[in-house]
Amino acid sequence: MNPKVRIVADHREAASRIPGLLEEYGAEVVRKQLKTGDYILNDEIVVERKSRDDFIISIIQGRLFTQCAALKRADRHSVLLIEGNPYQTKHNIDRKAIQGALLSVSVCWQAKMN
Repeated sequence: MNPKVRIVADHREAASRIPGLLEEYGAEVVRKQLKTGDYILNDEIVVERKSRDDFIISIIQGRLFTQCAALKRADRHSVLLIEGNPYQTKHNIDRKAIQGALLSVSVCWQAKMN
């Protein structure tokens, strides 16, 4: 018998309906306010989930790297999950700025991206 995956979901993720879907798939989901990230998986992996638009806005507003620094300090494996194609948004941002941000997140901050 496989043990259940334990996921701590930030309570602000409820609107996304993802925590409920995770429960339907058999995960044990605990909801509470997290200081860093949106999900913590089996107390080993912290996941920051962003829509493609939120990813671009976080670059423009300068909060992406602050969030990456917080993920790194969390002393867990970190994953930045970008939902959708960040190159296909309504925001006027140079493609090279997006590429640079993705490269920085991956190499400098050592966050995995999906």
